[in-house]
Amino acid sequence: MNKLVKIAAATGLMLGALAVTDAQITKQGNAYLLRMKFAKGQTAKYQMDMTMNMGAQKMSMSMPMTQKVTNVRANGAAEINYTMGPMSMNGKPMGNQTQSTRIVMDPSGKVIEGQNMGQTGASVSLPAKPVRVGESWTVNTKMAAGTAGPMDVKATYTLAGFQTIAGKQAAKINVKMSAAGQMSMNGSGTMLLLSSDGSLHSANINMNMKGQQQGQQMNVTSTIALKRV
Repeated sequence: MNKLVKIAAATGLMLGALAVTDAQITKQGNAYLLRMKFAKGQTAKYQMDMTMNMGAQKMSMSMPMTQKVTNVRANGAAEINYTMGPMSMNGKPMGNQTQSTRIVMDPSGKVIEGQNMGQTGASVSLPAKPVRVGESWTVNTKMAAGTAGPMDVKATYTLAGFQTIAGKQAAKINVKMSAAGQMSMNGSGTMLLLSSDGSLHSANINMNMKGQQQGQQMNVTSTIALKRV
């Protein structure tokens, strides 16, 4: 089960990769250009809630996430610190342990530096060109999966449209994910980015994971919800 918790945490980090940005969603003709503009000291706090079902076993997990821009380079790339935890499991605290990672992200959302940057799940690259409503783009990356090693993850994002949340316009982005390896994964869900500053308002993902653990076949369904607090 620890392996699955690590996968879920990495997925939460991936969903939150846009959180500390002052992204610019600008209309160009009949399409929209998504880019990031960072500010030193910019901080965002999120709550990740997850449920898992594995046969008769059920588990719920909650974990706070804090993301802070510590520096913005001359080329516009940002140095970002991510802190996750402490975690609670089935409503009970699991100590005071937190995990931190540091990455450098460019204005297109690509992770260009950072410890284990290829396995953090934090790379959510924005499309290279403006996209129309209904248009998609695909990102290939790696996600850490504990002792199972990194998973090759393919994520396809689609700009589904715009909606109003508490009087503010938000871009709705649909996402589909799949991964192969000792653990396989398929998932789908939505993310909402505020049009005014591009910050992540919320994200919801449903996933199904299959694989072997200690010689036993696992089939795990889970839901992950990430919201700003």
